[in-house]
Amino acid sequence: MVDTLIIDDDQQFCSFLETMVTGLGHRTVTSFSAGEGREAAGGRAFDIVFLDINLPDGNGLDMLQDIAAGPGSPEVIMITGMGDPDSAELAIRNGAWDYIQKGDALSSLKLPFLRAVAYRQEKLKARQPVSLKIPFMVGSCPAMQESCDLVAAAAHSGVNVLVTGESGTGKELIARAIHQNGPRAAGNFVVVDCAAMPDHLIESVLFGHEKGSFTGAAVSRSGLVAEADGGVLFLDEIAELPPDLQKVFLRVLQERRYRVIGSCIERTSDFQLIAATNKDLDCLVREERFREDLLYRVRAMAIDLPPLRERGTDIKAVTRYHLARICDRTYGKCKCCDPEVYTAFESYEWPGNIRELINALEYACAMAGAGETIMMQHLPLSLRVAATRQRTENRGGGDGELAHPDNVMELEDSRLPPLDSFRRSMDKLYLQRLLAATEGDMQQAAKVAGISRSTLYALQKRVYDA
Repeated sequence: MVDTLIIDDDQQFCSFLETMVTGLGHRTVTSFSAGEGREAAGGRAFDIVFLDINLPDGNGLDMLQDIAAGPGSPEVIMITGMGDPDSAELAIRNGAWDYIQKGDALSSLKLPFLRAVAYRQEKLKARQPVSLKIPFMVGSCPAMQESCDLVAAAAHSGVNVLVTGESGTGKELIARAIHQNGPRAAGNFVVVDCAAMPDHLIESVLFGHEKGSFTGAAVSRSGLVAEADGGVLFLDEIAELPPDLQKVFLRVLQERRYRVIGSCIERTSDFQLIAATNKDLDCLVREERFREDLLYRVRAMAIDLPPLRERGTDIKAVTRYHLARICDRTYGKCKCCDPEVYTAFESYEWPGNIRELINALEYACAMAGAGETIMMQHLPLSLRVAATRQRTENRGGGDGELAHPDNVMELEDSRLPPLDSFRRSMDKLYLQRLLAATEGDMQQAAKVAGISRSTLYALQKRVYDA
């Protein structure tokens, strides 16, 4: 028996779903609005949630990630009267179990529901507590939690893994976490930087060579594939692998067999492959710059790391973690950040991601010297300039209405509110007007606001869950 939550403003449809679900021997709870649905989902663990997209007080797609990450981590089935490909893709990408149009035959919901129940029961039956050693993965945003789950699955399954993400998001750290948490932890973790090796040497470096097999081969050498036997072979920047070698390496992945340059004997190596890239391999396949069959081999499991700018709710925790590490390594006594620094960090784009954040903190610590607090004046100039521009843009532009705090709350000079409270009120007002102007279309709202949809979801969560 599973607990099912139905969130839909169509009472007749809800009644039908209740009859169907209870007739199959399961329990139901019904909510007729987004507000009621959030409250119900947050106060109790459900197994299955039917979530309508068009609700009188909100959009179901905006609630999807929060509900899926709530108590019990339920399977969410999105339902809509009029579906479209864009919302279907967005729903699946954001964790929906299925996306279904109501249509005329309401009984068509029965099969997807039964499949979701079977999937849920199998998942709960197979679930085992997993203790992961990945201290650097700080934060609670849904994307990072999903990455943790995928690290655990990749570590224990031994499948080939493709880690993608912008430069500085920690792709090699994820690869090392898979190695350290899996049965191959005692084996070698062998790194191959495909972008750093000349084309004429990479095959020799990977597979090794016999003495005299080419000019300069004075002695025989084993390759990195041999060193990875029993461990993990990490191909960093796999998009830079030369076309000729892509074909050779495809067979190595298929057979786990290779031939040393200058030798007629095939050898074996039992390794787990983890590849990483900051490029779109699907796009490279379309441009015929990367083999499609190799991509399928490499991407048995995919882990896509979110950029730091889309992890707004995590930035404070990530900053504290890395600041503590820097201070412990260099200064002994831990420093803290002024609240204005956190505000600047949360609004900054972070083109260099975690790597840039760490560099900024190291610079700030050096500039602070013996001081215990990191202030705005201690940050790199680029960060201070960006924060000043952001603050100026927020105060100016448009009709100026949002620049006046009196439009958000009544302020007395003697009783100014905390900065966080004031910013949250301003953000809430902006979100309300933005969503009203775009009629709840999150894609259009993100475009108008000049931010990504993930950032918009994170802002919405921070404003309404605070």
